[in-house]
Amino acid sequence: GIITPFAAQRQLLKAALSKQRLKIETVGTIHALQGGERSIIIFSPAYSAPVATGLFFDRNVNMLNVAVSRARDSFLVMGDMNIFDVEKDTPSGLLARFLFSAETNRLE
Repeated sequence: GIITPFAAQRQLLKAALSKQRLKIETVGTIHALQGGERSIIIFSPAYSAPVATGLFFDRNVNMLNVAVSRARDSFLVMGDMNIFDVEKDTPSGLLARFLFSAETNRLE
């Protein structure tokens, strides 16, 4: 499944997948997967650095938890990794500490 915090990003992702004739069972907002699981979750944060204000998914401690906990096997973040700051005491800061904990976590 592919999830994002924003409905507009969901629409762009669906259009891009359709254009490439790719079928992904679930493409939706974080809320769409609440209560559901997938083997692999691709998270599209839809932000790029620098972020002028706080991240939408840092406003509620449960939002990123829902996103991450939907993945049974793998949770992949596709986007600008510079938005994640290991020094911040936020949900995205906690996620950053896991994402950046090992060089092997990085895909190129």
